[in-house]
Amino acid sequence: MILDARGVRDIGDDPSLDGADATPLTGKRVSATLTAQRLQILRPNGLVQGGDQEYNLDFGPDGSMLLSARGRESIHGKWHVREDHCCVDIDGLRSCFAVVETQKTIRFYDPTGTHYATATKVKQTR
Repeated sequence: MILDARGVRDIGDDPSLDGADATPLTGKRVSATLTAQRLQILRPNGLVQGGDQEYNLDFGPDGSMLLSARGRESIHGKWHVREDHCCVDIDGLRSCFAVVETQKTIRFYDPTGTHYATATKVKQTR
């Protein structure tokens, strides 16, 4: 990290995929993990009118995605697995992410290997 290279220490967790405390999921495990539970993700202020809000994120086994929150219009999208990455097309975002599972969360890393988002597991769906 740049700050670490300049001699600044204790700057927080390493946001890179290399610094993740678990191995990225591969192949069918990506699909099985994402479709097995409802996730909750925070959409930060500036992305949606009205500020920070927690959204439910559901990955359907048919490749559908649903981002929903109380009092908000649901956002529909699509997803698929390509080369061990979760690729999404939702609300103007088209990208592929490495997926890392911990006991309570699913973390997504962008194509540069930088942490993009963390979703909390909230409900088993199958």
